[in-house]
Amino acid sequence: MSERVLGVRRVGLVRHEGKTFAAQRVLPLPGFLLECLAERRPDDVMPSSMVFPNSRGHALGRKSWRDPQNTGARLRDALDAAGYEWVTSHVFRKTAATVLDQAGLSARAIAGHIGHARPSITQDVYMDKRAEGRDAAEAFDAAYGSGNDSESVE
Repeated sequence: MSERVLGVRRVGLVRHEGKTFAAQRVLPLPGFLLECLAERRPDDVMPSSMVFPNSRGHALGRKSWRDPQNTGARLRDALDAAGYEWVTSHVFRKTAATVLDQAGLSARAIAGHIGHARPSITQDVYMDKRAEGRDAAEAFDAAYGSGNDSESVE
């Protein structure tokens, strides 16, 4: 992901390269997503075509960007209709970070995936601090414990 689309007054939609160098990245797609995209791809689309163009597609040989506000509004409509009124774009980002955290990826790897320049931001905002406590308790059990499972006391 190296860019996003922004609306600029009196200009229209333009590509923006991102806030930091960390925004310049390639994200490998998981197999289930590649399969989903392949199933929905029309047969007559060129391989270099945009995955999600606006309703006009490629006007006059130029890429017609999808307006992020329109996309957000359509996503909001779909989520509301499905009963997910509480879901926001931040929930998707948090979910991705949580899945990667629970899979044991490092803060640096997760930060790289979600586009943070500093892993400390990822750790402070997205990573599960409770899991770190359990890992610490299990490490102490392994070194000094009685063999009983660790337990949280609040």
